Amino acid sequence: TQLAFGDGDGQQSAPLVASDIVAHEYAHAITERTAGLIYESESGALNEAMSDIFSSICAIREAGSVTAKAWTIGEDVWTPATPGDALRYMANPAQDQYSNDHTRVMTACATPTEENDYCYVHGNSGLPNLAFKLLVTGGTHPRGGTAGIPTTVQVPALGIDRAQAVLYRAWTSYLTQSSNFVAARAAFKQAALEMYPTEPGTLAAVELAWYAVGVGPTIANLATGVGDPNVAAPADPADPADPADPADPAD
Repeated sequence: TQLAFGDGDGQQSAPLVASDIVAHEYAHAITERTAGLIYESESGALNEAMSDIFSSICAIREAGSVTAKAWTIGEDVWTPATPGDALRYMANPAQDQYSNDHTRVMTACATPTEENDYCYVHGNSGLPNLAFKLLVTGGTHPRGGTAGIPTTVQVPALGIDRAQAVLYRAWTSYLTQSSNFVAARAAFKQAALEMYPTEPGTLAAVELAWYAVGVGPTIANLATGVGDPNVAAPADPADPADPADPADPAD
């Protein structure tokens, strides 16, 4: 494995050696040696997102706090003649006019090819990118009320320490080669349960962050936030502690 960085053309980009891009590329090595996410479709989008998220964590640690700049990728080198822009925007993925930010707006893709970026691995990385950003800072979807994206999903803030702990455990222990977004939500859920078993607010935040980008079923009756309080959470037959499942021994 080796790292290679482009020298840019001075117009589309300056030399691609900014610290956030370097961190992004190093993170691909972590993915290669742990989850091994296949570079196509949703698993490929997760592969790209893990690198963007790792880059944002490094930026936050370097700055000593969560800043707006932490949620942009390549802002120091992208289109040098245009100040204030970036290659990707984790806090509002659709700002680049390419990335997706909710399952309702994802482009259907059955056959990964180089021409379609292996079923839009960069564009669809916007969903997990936004989910993680919301997990850290809390809040609602930046485009709620448009494209059928709900406005009612309020994600509680975990802060960077707890969010990155859950992220790293899910990334390196529970994601697998073929994980899709639904599997990623399950991986984050398992990581939260394992690391913070007595703190249901952490699990609630994780579930809501993924639900905010349209991944997985609705969540109801959470003290720390609202998915859709008028819709009961569906039973999970794989979860023996789920009181909504009449087949569970506890019922």
